[in-house]
Amino acid sequence: MKTITKKQKLIILISIITIIVIIGLVLGMNAIRVNLANKKYNSSNGSSSNGNLLPEYIKEGITLAGVTGTLHILDTSDATATPEDIIYGKTAYVDGKKITGTYRTLGMCQIGDYIEYVPSGTYTWQAEYCSTVKTPKTDDVILNSSDANYKIEKWRILSIDEENGKVEMVPTEPTKGTVYLGEAQGYNNGVQLLDEACSNLYGDSSKNIEARSIKVEDLRAKMTEAALEEANNNVYNGTKYGNQTGNAYPNWKNYPSIYTEEKLSVINGNKKESGLGLSEQNGLIGRNDKGATNSTGYIMANTSIQPYQTFWYASNAFLQTAFKKLENGINYYDIFLPNGTSTLYWMSSRSVDTFYDYCHFIITTIYNGEVGTRIGYMLDSGSLSSSDSLPLFPVVTINSNARLGTGDGKTAQTAYEIIE
Repeated sequence: MKTITKKQKLIILISIITIIVIIGLVLGMNAIRVNLANKKYNSSNGSSSNGNLLPEYIKEGITLAGVTGTLHILDTSDATATPEDIIYGKTAYVDGKKITGTYRTLGMCQIGDYIEYVPSGTYTWQAEYCSTVKTPKTDDVILNSSDANYKIEKWRILSIDEENGKVEMVPTEPTKGTVYLGEAQGYNNGVQLLDEACSNLYGDSSKNIEARSIKVEDLRAKMTEAALEEANNNVYNGTKYGNQTGNAYPNWKNYPSIYTEEKLSVINGNKKESGLGLSEQNGLIGRNDKGATNSTGYIMANTSIQPYQTFWYASNAFLQTAFKKLENGINYYDIFLPNGTSTLYWMSSRSVDTFYDYCHFIITTIYNGEVGTRIGYMLDSGSLSSSDSLPLFPVVTINSNARLGTGDGKTAQTAYEIIE
């Protein structure tokens, strides 16, 4: 028997290994074809026995096992969006990278947030309408919101109306400058003068930004139900708030000209069931308008007047607990009274404070942190008069889609800036 050499043995071993590899490859390919035929591969991992090889999971233009792909892979390399273009907190892919948006609008803020808004406007505070002792034209004062005395740059959000897309803001403090209201004309025109001044100084019609003076109703709207009930049950000088005094005034019967237009005014025994609310006015009133004589701005009733008690007193102690508190910790007290017990400003709301045989006609104030505590008045029913000069405290209304710049809105120093 012929002996097999080592070289021949090596050749035989290599041949056997080669045959085994070839058989393995053939069997493997046959198994793949069988599995495809039996639908044992799907589009997600190529090994599931429960799905199909789907075209939407194969790249467009590629054919695999007879299935042509329809998957379109989006090319984001030419995208130009930046974080400032994308809504805050939302994400997007730009040039293959995931970015998080920083775009904010006013409506995305919270009540109490700080906003930077620097309006520019002027208004002429006319002596003819604010007083009966100042000289028309000569004593007119031009107010300018660019002047340091009336300039307001920082504001706080007072309310957010999502349904109507509006946001209200008030300043972080009243103006440093003051405006004069006195005598019967101060009562006659205080509401409109204050609203007009704030509108012209702090509004911007080109951007649909409106402004007005703050009113009593603004404070009352943010009070708790319990506090509002207590306020409505307040008895001041013997008459409950909202009630008519039990005594007509046959001797002290002078009244400002606008009182004839007010709802619930009672002159010569005639009660006016409808008319102006105490925070409304429809045009400025001259010193001799509506029956006034001798440029006094007031009229004497033939027989008597018998007013309703509309003067609302609220102490600072009461106000500190009267307002609603929000989940973010904001208390409306801090928004309405930014200087606490030192807060001073006019409100564009009239009121009547009744006594036993006479009354005071008043433009309502925040005075030393209290509502309506000022002893001064515009006119009393005996024609005695008083006056005061107090700051402005505007309410600005802006569309909620106004775009904001950088900041976090948590302090005046980090206020969001309105950029468009």
